[in-house]
Formats: sequence, C-alpha cells, structure tokens
Amino acid sequence: MIISYFSIVRRTIQDSVPKSIMCFLVNEMMLHLQERLTIDLVHEDKCSELLSEDASIVSERKKAKERFEIFTAASVLVNELINEGGLNL
Repeated sequence: MIISYFSIVRRTIQDSVPKSIMCFLVNEMMLHLQERLTIDLVHEDKCSELLSEDASIVSERKKAKERFEIFTAASVLVNELINEGGLNL
C-alpha cells in the first residue's frame, strides 16, 4: 500500500511541477508585457504611424463629403422650387 501511495504522490508531483513553472512564467510575462509594449511604442515613435488613417479611407471620406454637398445643394434647389410653387406635389 505504501509503495502504491508513494507512486501516486510521485506522479502527482511530476505533473504539478511543469504546470507550476509555466504558471509562474506566464504570470511574470503578463505583469511586464503591457509595460514593455508601451515603452517600445513610445521610444520607437510608432504611435503616429498606428494612429494615421489609411489612404483608401481618406479618399472614401472625401467622396462621401462631395456626395453630401451635392445632395445638400439638390435639396436646397428642390425646396426652393416647392416654395415658389413651381412644382405641384
């Protein structure tokens, strides 16, 4: 019985040691990861690069703004025609 008990305890310890080591390594990494990434971003001046917009998004916004201005002008013209009585709706 004692030999069987010691065998079970030995297997339990053999399983627990690698898990404990990995747990400590992961926890240590988590504690310092955000700090390290922040320092790397600030020192390498990548903030402006990461915050800049893609050229395709800028062009899409310009197109949308032009369309909005065209629709606004058309709306003004239609309202003027309606108010002048030129259109009967």
